[in-house]
Amino acid sequence: KGQNAVQWTSFNGSEATLPSWAPTGRSLAFSVDHGETSDIYIMDAGATKSRRLISRGGNAAWSRDGKWLYFLSQRSGRREIWKVDAGGAGTAVPVTRNGGVAARESLDGRFLYYTKAGASIALWRMPAEGGSETRIAEGLHTPISFDVAGDRVFFIQKAGPDGRSMFRVWNARTGELSSVGSANKPLQWGFSASPDGASLLFVQLDQSAADLMLLEDFR
Repeated sequence: KGQNAVQWTSFNGSEATLPSWAPTGRSLAFSVDHGETSDIYIMDAGATKSRRLISRGGNAAWSRDGKWLYFLSQRSGRREIWKVDAGGAGTAVPVTRNGGVAARESLDGRFLYYTKAGASIALWRMPAEGGSETRIAEGLHTPISFDVAGDRVFFIQKAGPDGRSMFRVWNARTGELSSVGSANKPLQWGFSASPDGASLLFVQLDQSAADLMLLEDFR
């Protein structure tokens, strides 16, 4: 049972978001949002200080071997997926060429799954070392509403006219796309699949309220 939570970061008003643990569990990458821009920082488990790895980047995700960090950047003039040595050696290199927002590597490291955001948010796949891209699905809830578990990719489909958001899965072995459940309440950002694909974790808005307040005698 978790208790005694301890504040781990402080950036003088900037928001630390989107944490991503390294496969070894020894390091954490996260974004620091400054409003107009964001940076990517890394902190070692048990440490008290973080170090900035990438300027003008966000949506960090580790490669399966822990050697690389994929991230979103607009340094080329448009939103694309880039990658950089997680140890800080060398310079960042582009991965996608036709747009990209958030990325996840396949379990064997051979493929990269990523989203593109336009009129509709789409899920795509390409070889991790580069090559032709394939569109898997359209209409995701958010650019980060997907995760990879084994040879399956789970994602949240944007709510339809009935207000229900569908949880869907794409099987990389068969190419089959199917539904695995739904939610009838509004969903927020955040989504994760357990490594074995048996459970899905998502953020649901259970209730929301607004009230009118009357202010008098203020002159």
